[in-house]
Amino acid sequence: MTHHHRLICAVLALLLAPIAAQAADLCTANQPPDLRLTVRPSAMVQVSVSAPCAPNTRVVLHHAGLAVTLLTSDQGTLLVWLPALSPLALIDFNLPDGSTVQGTIAVPEVQNFDRFGVQWQGQAGFRLEPAPDDKFGKISRLGDPRAGLPMLAQIYSRPHQPGVAGLSLQLPVQPENCGSRILGETLEMRAGGPVQVVELSQAVADCSHIGGTILLPRLFGALGGAEALSAH
Repeated sequence: MTHHHRLICAVLALLLAPIAAQAADLCTANQPPDLRLTVRPSAMVQVSVSAPCAPNTRVVLHHAGLAVTLLTSDQGTLLVWLPALSPLALIDFNLPDGSTVQGTIAVPEVQNFDRFGVQWQGQAGFRLEPAPDDKFGKISRLGDPRAGLPMLAQIYSRPHQPGVAGLSLQLPVQPENCGSRILGETLEMRAGGPVQVVELSQAVADCSHIGGTILLPRLFGALGGAEALSAH
């Protein structure tokens, strides 16, 4: 290493030392995680977490029956946009040490929306598919599949309207899930009303059907009846 390179390294070390020391002090002082909630357009909530003592850590987000796993960054931070499921959104995070950080924010605009979701355990799970002519709905994909024992979800949002949602529930047959059973739940919220949660348990076709998709067209209601397996 040349003298010039050693000088640059020394300067960088001096510049970074206060930052590293500050982070260490925060963790040493056992500063609790900080949760900040901000309302965004379309009844979304920006969720920001700062947990200096929990870098690269699996956390579980809970909101109105929804539960997904996320990972903090190297600095213990986390940023996610969440579709609100209640006019008064209660959001909390559970950390591995058993501690919980919780916050509440008013989201009155949620009364203008209907939201339908599905959540499951494992990396390979369900998929929401809007009708081909759907021009107003939007799907949010939640959860980090890199987290241990991942809990993932999809939430479909549309402007409030009466009638049945033009959605189908699909389960792609993949090497990670073929021949197994996927556990999950559906969630339904209309115009800011209470969230309806229904348990879901679906057997996956054997591994000779990898690349196919199990179709469950009756998503929000009874899920009984014949299943179809289509090749994609």
